[in-house]
Amino acid sequence: MTRPTGITIIAILSLISGLLGLCGASPLFAAGIVGALIPTGITQVVGAVLILVTALLVIGPILQIIFAYGAWNLRSWAWWLGIIATGVSVLGVVIAILGSGGAAILATVTNALLPIIIFIYLLIPDVRKSFNV
Repeated sequence: MTRPTGITIIAILSLISGLLGLCGASPLFAAGIVGALIPTGITQVVGAVLILVTALLVIGPILQIIFAYGAWNLRSWAWWLGIIATGVSVLGVVIAILGSGGAAILATVTNALLPIIIFIYLLIPDVRKSFNV
């Protein structure tokens, strides 16, 4: 089966987004490593916390890269991963809006547009057929 153009586009966008997410987390990881190597108590604790935070921050980009690979190759598990990953992203946006009291609603919603579009696109019956789901 040939890959539909829409799936090709979301695979490429997911790959780019995942790679940029990893790049964005790398300075935080580097700061954590430096902090953990400085032999004073508080900097080691801050460094360890930064490393843990970075580990949590890279989960999303790694899932996006895995989804991009699966979508590119039309794997059925990629459809499920796409639904779950974009659903979690949208849930995170809702939590961020509620947590900020609506102060950062424009920036937060803007960050959620791509996951929302991908989520809706994945629900289209022909797209599900392409993934054999």
